[in-house]
Amino acid sequence: MTNSLRVAVLGAFFLTASLQAQQVQCLLVVNAASFESGLPEPGALATVFCTGIQSVSGIVVAPTFSPLLQQLSGVSIRINDFYLAPILAVANLGDRQQINFQVPNERLLTQLSRLQVLSRDSSGAPQNSTPVDNLDYPKTGGFFAEAGGLAFARHAADGSWVTTQNPATSGETIMILGTGFGATYPPKPVAFPTPAGPVFSGNLDFLVAGTQYTTSQPLRVLNVGPRAAKVSSIGLAAGYLGVDQIVFDVPDGAGSGNVDVNLQAGSTLCGPPPIPGCHFSALNTSNTIKLPVR
Repeated sequence: MTNSLRVAVLGAFFLTASLQAQQVQCLLVVNAASFESGLPEPGALATVFCTGIQSVSGIVVAPTFSPLLQQLSGVSIRINDFYLAPILAVANLGDRQQINFQVPNERLLTQLSRLQVLSRDSSGAPQNSTPVDNLDYPKTGGFFAEAGGLAFARHAADGSWVTTQNPATSGETIMILGTGFGATYPPKPVAFPTPAGPVFSGNLDFLVAGTQYTTSQPLRVLNVGPRAAKVSSIGLAAGYLGVDQIVFDVPDGAGSGNVDVNLQAGSTLCGPPPIPGCHFSALNTSNTIKLPVR
């Protein structure tokens, strides 16, 4: 091989290696609270994990939430080829990068979506990830929790946080926070915190304990310990951006200490005669978090 040919081959090799190094790879798209795989409904919060993003150093949080910006630290997220998502924060975790964002309205109420991450390398050259296709909806939504697994929940009576020192009690009304619990009316606002009014209400399709169901129908169950809780409302939490809230009564018999809480989506299944009665069958279950109960 001549020197000139060797130089040409090496040059092509290093160019290829450079292009490969600049390529961003999206590893996983999830609900930002539960990390369940998929892209939630418009207005919900999501997270994408990537490798190869060079413009991010440390943790960068959006300077304003009103409105939330569509580019942060040189990073943007494109949904369905055209629409940019508002970004809450980007972080370089060393072996990977994490981007927290709000799903835009243009996610469209379809079952499938495409996501692509756009950024720039250290020289300012564009870095575009390969698209992640066929992103289905997570099945249940998810709850936010502290590092120890305790729920972000408030006492409805005074708005104080539920903690191990300030636990919930049997029969008390509690507000618990999550994201991706379904569409609301009016639709969830994007890039702005939820205002105090109007009320953004979701579908109140929860199993009512003790009810004798006579037809098969899709339902959800909020489990608090071994019991199904009575849910009085579901919708957006005022003052937060993209955060859902479920308001429920702690059921008798839920137990005490740090009690498991999760949300199940499924349906009542009713047997035809001569087998009477209906029972709830869960198809999907959210992440499980802990609620301190006395």
